[in-house]
Amino acid sequence: MKIILFKKRLCLLAATILLYTIIFGTIVSTAAEGQQIAEPMEAICPFVVNTKYEDLPPVVVDHVKKLILDTIGITIAGSSQEAIPQIVDLVKSWGGAKQSTILLYGGKVPAPNAAFAIGPMTRALDMGDTHPQAAHVSEYIFPAMIPAVEMKGKVNGKEFITAYALAQELGCRLGNATQSMGKGSRLNGRHPHFGTLEATAAVAKLLGLNLATTQNALGIAYHLTTAIDMQMYVEANLMIRGHHAFIAQDAINAVLLAQRGVTGAQKVFSGKYGMFAVHFPWEPKPNLLTIGLNKDWEMLHNAIKLYASCRYTHGPIDAVISFVKDKKLRLSDITEISIEVDPGGYVTVCEPRDKRMDPKTVMEGQFSLPYVVATALVKGKVYVDDYTQEELKNKAVRTLMPLVKCSPNDSLAPFETVTTITLKDGVVHKKRLNIEEVKGAFLNQLSWDEVVHKFNMSLPMSAFKIPEASIKQLIEKCKNLENVNNMDEIIKLLTP
Repeated sequence: MKIILFKKRLCLLAATILLYTIIFGTIVSTAAEGQQIAEPMEAICPFVVNTKYEDLPPVVVDHVKKLILDTIGITIAGSSQEAIPQIVDLVKSWGGAKQSTILLYGGKVPAPNAAFAIGPMTRALDMGDTHPQAAHVSEYIFPAMIPAVEMKGKVNGKEFITAYALAQELGCRLGNATQSMGKGSRLNGRHPHFGTLEATAAVAKLLGLNLATTQNALGIAYHLTTAIDMQMYVEANLMIRGHHAFIAQDAINAVLLAQRGVTGAQKVFSGKYGMFAVHFPWEPKPNLLTIGLNKDWEMLHNAIKLYASCRYTHGPIDAVISFVKDKKLRLSDITEISIEVDPGGYVTVCEPRDKRMDPKTVMEGQFSLPYVVATALVKGKVYVDDYTQEELKNKAVRTLMPLVKCSPNDSLAPFETVTTITLKDGVVHKKRLNIEEVKGAFLNQLSWDEVVHKFNMSLPMSAFKIPEASIKQLIEKCKNLENVNNMDEIIKLLTP
């Protein structure tokens, strides 16, 4: 009797094991196939922890290296911009352990504080890479990663590339999953900033956190995430660059806390008060966080900016530059420049019109569609040197600005624009561009030579003069970053 009972229990146990195997296999399979799983963190954390450099496709590695050189360039130029010296001075006044370097100023401070100082430099030009849904990405990742390099002691180029790529991928997928540039965000005044999560992922990867600690670090980062910051764009105030200080610092602190056993949210996305429920209550698409993970690289759609202005303005800038070049357009023949933008773009770069028509600061100029379009027509470019007090009053630019008429078009996708120029003889030139077609984007990518050219344009604005030999080394090391033995080599080239 006992033997029969034992056999029955054994069969029951085997059936239970089989059932759990089927269920677990279904969960793993479901995540791999990209269908929605109970909590996307179940797939995201293993992706961050287990992915190796060898798992990255060559096209991803090449794109990441371009993004890194580009981000170093904009950090160099951003180091001398308004509010940056004051932030660096504040950080140095805090003192503390001499752990990580403040790029372009020198001096070592605790790693979280170094991130606080570097973050605004990277954001100051508004020239960092952007994704159609996630918006800014590298400007959050880079300032946290550099101090983390010195925290660890030694990070080689392959490790840096891998962490950068994974954080980029997470940020871009978060944008897609939340549909954060859609109508919901426009109506709720939310801008898609996932910087704390993606930067935390990068630091966690660099420091080699295990699965459980990475989960807690990202959970802590979620508690520090906010998406309600559109007001700073509407006002064009200095927190557009300043908030990067807090995000870069928070990312390092989240990892440090997790390493010391502090726990964070486990249901970051699916919880009752998770990201989708609280920050993005409109029809999110959670499956886009995991579909094709480690196979289809969304970060390849992250574009390098060619113009020093809000991404919403890049389609019209591209269009008018092409009109002048291809149509042999004479500025004196223009009677009207009509620009249709999606509602989110309209609020960001067209309103309030009186302020957009009379920009007085760098920030106001960068978020003024009339100003940057007129500048592009007159100069064939839009770069940081177009926002000096003298250039903001440029007569040729100011003459054209009243001809720029902006209007919202609800049928346009985020960042999509329609630019129409009418001439005195009645001839009309019209161009419709989506975000993937603009120069520097996925369908119109910059070559290495173009990335290097942009990098070189940034150098004169550095807070300290970088020696010519160091500049050449920076470019070559970024082009061949997988061969760099220690990322400290890059940091030293950026230190007075």
